[in-house]
Formats: sequence, C-alpha cells, structure tokens
Amino acid sequence: NKKRVSSSASHHCKDDYTLWADEFYDESEVEEETLVASVVLVDRGSCTFVTKVKLAQDNGAHAVIVIDNDSTKATAEIQQLIMGDDGWGNEVTIPSILVSYEDGRQLREAAQEQRDNNRDAMIKLEWDVPQSHDAVVDFWTSSGSREAAAFLTAFRPFAESLGGIPLDQRGGTVFFSKGKQDKEKRRLDFIPHYYISKIPQSTANCYKNEEKYCVEDPDGTGLLTGKDVIDEDLRQMCLWKLTSDMEDAEDGKVGHERFSGTWFEYIRIFHEKCHLSTGHGKTFGEDCSYEVMQSLPEAKEELNNIKKCVRTDAETLLHMQTKNTAWGVLALRINGWRFRGALEPETVTRAICASFPWEPPECKDMIEHFGGRKVDKIMNQKPLLSLEEILLIGLGCAAAVTAILCVYRCTYEGSLRNLVREEVMLEMKNAVFGQEKSKEQYLSLD
Repeated sequence: NKKRVSSSASHHCKDDYTLWADEFYDESEVEEETLVASVVLVDRGSCTFVTKVKLAQDNGAHAVIVIDNDSTKATAEIQQLIMGDDGWGNEVTIPSILVSYEDGRQLREAAQEQRDNNRDAMIKLEWDVPQSHDAVVDFWTSSGSREAAAFLTAFRPFAESLGGIPLDQRGGTVFFSKGKQDKEKRRLDFIPHYYISKIPQSTANCYKNEEKYCVEDPDGTGLLTGKDVIDEDLRQMCLWKLTSDMEDAEDGKVGHERFSGTWFEYIRIFHEKCHLSTGHGKTFGEDCSYEVMQSLPEAKEELNNIKKCVRTDAETLLHMQTKNTAWGVLALRINGWRFRGALEPETVTRAICASFPWEPPECKDMIEHFGGRKVDKIMNQKPLLSLEEILLIGLGCAAAVTAILCVYRCTYEGSLRNLVREEVMLEMKNAVFGQEKSKEQYLSLD
C-alpha cells in the first residue's frame, strides 16, 4: 500500500478525492519486478458499492476495502452480505471486499500508526474459497429458467454424492467432526433461493396481480406469465421446505434445512414433462406440477402439506426471497463466497471440493470422473499410439491422398479429351453442312 487516499466530503461517492504518494516514498527504491498495489479504505453508505469502487478504480486504486457503517454487525454477519451490482458493475475490473465496522477500525488504526512512523501499512487480501468442514452452497434460481434447470439436472449426481446420502449408507469413509464420530454427517448443504423482484412490472407478472412480488415473463409473447412462474416457485419452495433434511440442533434450538434429493429429482422431471412453450406435451403449471409430485414417493406423502404451504405461507416465503437477494438468476455462493466461474457441474464441483480442509473421498472420485487425474498418473500412463505408429498412419494417409489425386487427374484428363473430341467433330460437321448448303444455293441460281 504505497499510496493513501485524501479526504472526501462525499464519503467517496463523487470524484472529489485523489490518491497521492507519501513524500517519504521513493519509487527508485523499489525493485523493477516488485508489484506495488494501492488498496483504498472507504466507508459504506451514501451511494452504491459499485459507485465507490468504480471511483477508486478511476483514481488508480488496485483494490478497495469497504468498511461497514453498522457497529453492531459481527464479522460472521458481514460475510453473508453480498456487495450488490447496481447495473454498472461490468465497468469495475478491480477486486473489492466488505468488512465489519470493527475490522475496519483496526485497519484504520494500523494504517494511521504506520503513517505516523513514516511507514506503509501492508495488507494481504485473498479471495480463496473459505474452508469449512461442511460446504454451504446457496443457489439463486427460477422455475422459468431453462438454464437453471439444465445446470441442476447435470449437477444433481455430484450434489447427492456429497450431500444426499449419509456416509454409512453409501460405503464412504467416516470422518470426524469436533472430535466426535458422526456417521450421519453430510458434506454439503445445498440451499436454493428464488429470484423475486420488487421492481414494478405488469401485474400479469406479479403474485396475485399486485406489484409486490414479480418476475420477468418467461416466454415473451407466449401464454405464460410471470405470475405462473411465481406460483411454480412457491410450489418448489414448499417442496424443499417439507422434504429437506433437518439438522438436529443442540440445546433444543431449531435446526436448518440441509439437502433435498427429492427437490433435485422434481426439478429434473418437471422440466422434462412440463414445458414452458405450448404445443410440446404437458404445459408448465399447477396440474403438471402436482402430477410430477405424485410420482415421487416423498413428495406424494407430503402433497397435502405442500398445497397447504402454498396457500398459507406464500407471503412469508416470497418476502424471505426478497430479503435474501443476489446479483441475478443463476447466482451461486460457496461458504458465503461469490462463485464467478462457468456454471458447469465440473467447475462448481471443483470449487466445492476446494472448500474442504481435506479432500473427501467423494471429491477424489468425482475429480477422477472428470478426468482430473494427478500428473504423475498421467505421466506414467502408456500413450495410446507410439511415434512409429503415428508416422506409419501419417504416411498411409499421405499415400491415400496421393492415390486419390492421381485417380482424379486421370479421370479428369480422360473426360477433357472426350469433350474436346466431341467439340471438334461437331465443328467439322457444321463446316461440311455449311459447304453443301452453299453449293445447293449456287446451283439453284444457275
């Protein structure tokens, strides 16, 4: 941190400050290969996160630390918050992070102390996946998103390998947690959230035709509306609520939802049978939804409760979704960390596996399934073809191409000769016919 921020009357919401070098800092003293980064501390409030980070970026910052303005929030609470995008986030290219008020206070004091001693405060920022004995994955989806359905269907086997079946029932190695053997311990909590907007839209795209909970129209000018999507979102929320495992909490406290294999299976079948567009079998909607639930034993058992949940808990569930928003549909977090990679089963699985302090055997099996074998195994493998075999195949291909070209040339030349011969014969016939005709005309004149 070789530069410091001058004061800003607008709380770093306007371009009214600059980064300036300390007078004691001499760039000539820094080795040529040394990377000097400028990390800026800014306070939260008065404008969006994107505005603050973009202004710091324009002033030459390499990273930004936003300090929360609520002194009552602990670090654990701050880690669950998302620095939302206001629509201009694509212009930001530098990393940024939100820290608690207390952590920010310590950073300020450290920076001021170093500055008083004519020194620079050095800070190390890491954006690795936070590690934990259990991976918590939050995924924002929508029942009207084909992309979300395709990802969940493809990802389901890997999710169930880590979170769907207790280890003692699938033959996996039993790990230890907090010094106690826990055979029922799962590796993965997969918690779906639904992208519900409070932005006013056409009432046809809102719950109960009121501009309170809305989503985009899923098929444009088609027959389905955003309200149809919200109704299906509610059925899926209630299915998850009633079929997900509940962890037994200590001291009599209420547990939390962890994983629902039934929910994953429902998503797969629903998007196979209940089509968004009309004219392709059964249509997206209540009838098809409950028919799919009837085909799933656990969902069938809870079907009456699911219908009751949709009737009585809708407002509460939708309100919860608007309070726990993300940066868009298909957003994914791992242990509170924003996943930025390609939304593909392999990429997401590798990121989840990286969040464990050790490598569970399930991860090892899955990575090998993806072809991610270790380098030494790959190096020791016998190649499929030897160099001699490759050369022989190459020579054979070259000979085959040469033979084909020769046949083509001979055939072409023969056809060309025949064509020329026919043209010459035709010209000679025309010439003879013309001479005979002229002779006849001459004799007739006589």
